[in-house]
Amino acid sequence: MFNIIVAVSSNYVIGSENAIPWNCKEDMKYFRKITSTPLVEGMENAIIMGYNTWKSIGRVLPNRLNIVIDRNAPEGGMVDEGHTCLVYVKNFEEALLQCCKGQGIFVIGGGKIYREALEHSGLDKVYLTKIFKKVDGDVTFPRLKDKFKLIDVTQGVDKDDLKLEFRVYERTDKKHEEYQYLERIDEIMRDGEVCSDRTGVGTKSMWGVQMTYDISENFPLLTTKRTFLRVIIEELLWFLRGSTNNKELRDKNVHIWDGNMSREYLDRIGLKNRAVDDGGPIYGFNFRHFGAEYKDCHTDYTGQGYDQVAEVLRMIKEEPDSRRILINLWNPCTLRDMVLPPCHFCYHFRVYGDRLSCAMVQRSGDMGLGVPFNIASATLMTYIFAHLTGKKPWRLVHTIHDSHVYLNHVEPLQKQIKRVPYPFPKMKLVDRGQTCVEDFKLEDFELLGYDSYPAIKMKMAV
Repeated sequence: MFNIIVAVSSNYVIGSENAIPWNCKEDMKYFRKITSTPLVEGMENAIIMGYNTWKSIGRVLPNRLNIVIDRNAPEGGMVDEGHTCLVYVKNFEEALLQCCKGQGIFVIGGGKIYREALEHSGLDKVYLTKIFKKVDGDVTFPRLKDKFKLIDVTQGVDKDDLKLEFRVYERTDKKHEEYQYLERIDEIMRDGEVCSDRTGVGTKSMWGVQMTYDISENFPLLTTKRTFLRVIIEELLWFLRGSTNNKELRDKNVHIWDGNMSREYLDRIGLKNRAVDDGGPIYGFNFRHFGAEYKDCHTDYTGQGYDQVAEVLRMIKEEPDSRRILINLWNPCTLRDMVLPPCHFCYHFRVYGDRLSCAMVQRSGDMGLGVPFNIASATLMTYIFAHLTGKKPWRLVHTIHDSHVYLNHVEPLQKQIKRVPYPFPKMKLVDRGQTCVEDFKLEDFELLGYDSYPAIKMKMAV
């Protein structure tokens, strides 16, 4: 088994005219540490490189066996007369034969050698430094896709506050979980029932879809299109605070509720006396004040109604074996007062030992726009609840009753489902000693190791 180690720019450039197009001291320190630390005590690691990479380095790297792939080398390899730790070989397979069993082996470049190594069955891990700077160059590194899993990522900073991520990927035979989402969309578009709907746009619909995500290590933020996490976080925190005032979101430059709280929309659904930006007893109100009498979005409801969030947190800590740790957002008595009845109406939590899982149920799921948000939001809620109760997040089970594709989303979704997913990123919650959901803010959520395809524009139906 061998590994790859590589540094890439934001646009995955690794070289320009046989040279590294940056001078990044922190990455060089990381490179030395990873490639010089023996896997077996007393046995030096081996580094494999192409001839152009060797020439650009210009010297033997100490404390490692340097193996250079040179098509002019003799069969079986040739040890350099002046350096016993420098060997020339004809091809990649011969390079591997020069290494001993149990020895740490790292492929360090260049572009052609990297590509051959990525396709080799012996590849174990990829150590990838992402340098968040766009550069010009003539050699790039392939973006890792569904055959790899992100297992570790740490952040770093170089001179001039240049942001770095030190990522470790592991090859995996497990099917990427994003395919659940892509395959359901494909199935709906092929076999779904054509239906009319309240928006007048029309859908293709399928009844009863379920997807399961392992959220214990990786964060299921879709990679086949750019998904803007800031908006998802701000909306979730808005819900958990119990707010129904859209102005709080607009002040944070979040506009996903604007269409449902405009004067035109409110008048159209019969809420002519409702002020613009007042959502009525929607998600946040039922999270924190279920059953209270709703007046408007400015009223202080402290101590009124049933605080489902507080009760769930209490039960996770005090009654972890309960099968009744549940948040219900569907209140039939107030549906007509809402700008939009809840689509995701039930969150059911289960504790097994120190692990916390969540099952989210949706009556209706807009697969193109809404569902990617719902997956990420439910995962974030589970992370927050786990953080506040000393648990570890484990599974997310996502059930959608009417899962549908709006007809005006078919063309962009046909483009999206052809994309091969990148590895899911990781989510780090900054521990500031938060004791309640109100203590969390946007800056507490650090998304690490996220690569995605470009965003795909789809118009929201209202």
